Amino acid sequence: MDLKEPLVSIVVPIYNVQDFVEKCIKSILKQTFQDFELLLVNDGSTDNSIKVCKQYMHKDERIRILNKENGGLSDARNYGIDRAKSDYVVFVDSDDYVDERFIEELYKSITNEKSEIAICGYIGVTNDGEMINEVSLNEPNNLSFITGKELLRYSYKPRGVVNEVAWNKIYKKEVFDRVRFTKGKYYEDSYIFASLYWDIKKISLVKENLYFYVQRSGSITNSAISKKKVMDANELRLNRINFFYSKDRELYLLAVDEYLYWIAGVVAKIYQDNEFKDIIEYLQRQFRKYSLRSKKTSLKKKVRNIIGMMNIIWLAKLRK
Repeated sequence: MDLKEPLVSIVVPIYNVQDFVEKCIKSILKQTFQDFELLLVNDGSTDNSIKVCKQYMHKDERIRILNKENGGLSDARNYGIDRAKSDYVVFVDSDDYVDERFIEELYKSITNEKSEIAICGYIGVTNDGEMINEVSLNEPNNLSFITGKELLRYSYKPRGVVNEVAWNKIYKKEVFDRVRFTKGKYYEDSYIFASLYWDIKKISLVKENLYFYVQRSGSITNSAISKKKVMDANELRLNRINFFYSKDRELYLLAVDEYLYWIAGVVAKIYQDNEFKDIIEYLQRQFRKYSLRSKKTSLKKKVRNIIGMMNIIWLAKLRK
């Protein structure tokens, strides 16, 4: 019996994805890089997802099914991290799938560069696999690696979302010794973004789009807005602002400006719904507070802040 540990642990949280998980598993098993273990973390599924997973587990000894009570995506990822046998960890969401070179290119990059994280771009697709958009890395093409602090700065530039998501990367498992995904929150990737990357010395860059992000109806991203979603999104931004406050003036101001931009955007979606009246009043107070801290570097921002301080709904209507 071969007792050699796998080089990479791939963690896939599973929760009621019976129509998607098979495509995900197949794409992983077809990787050109084969020295991995596949951890299918059953987060209390009530449909036939685990039946599908067991069919593949019986065919491939690299697959382990880990059963746990439902705790959400973050809890399932943390559960997988704790049980991973490898020094490198990759996250794949169970309704997504990956290019056959996904693991090979990321592993080659992180080991050759001796970095702590490697990152690639991704392709947004429909349920049927039709391409919606390509989101390439937004760092300059002449760079092969950057620091965590540099990646945080690039997250505030166009296409910055490519830096925040957890699933287009490979990590040294040890980076999660000090940071874990936050349980019970929406936008779990963004919640830990600042604290995760702050101390990272080296991130290597794979200038290819190797992950397929399925934008399906009913997902967290595309489901209806709710008070919890708004307040979780608000909290993660305040956490980030507070994190940067005493550490980096530039990142602090970027976080403040993004917060003001977000407030106008979210109010544009909810101002006609009386259910959100108390939240709009709260966001009005927040806009007035943080607009005073904003670095008004352009006429457009000055006008935005003046209108928003007077009435956030006026600004939301203009934004809409």
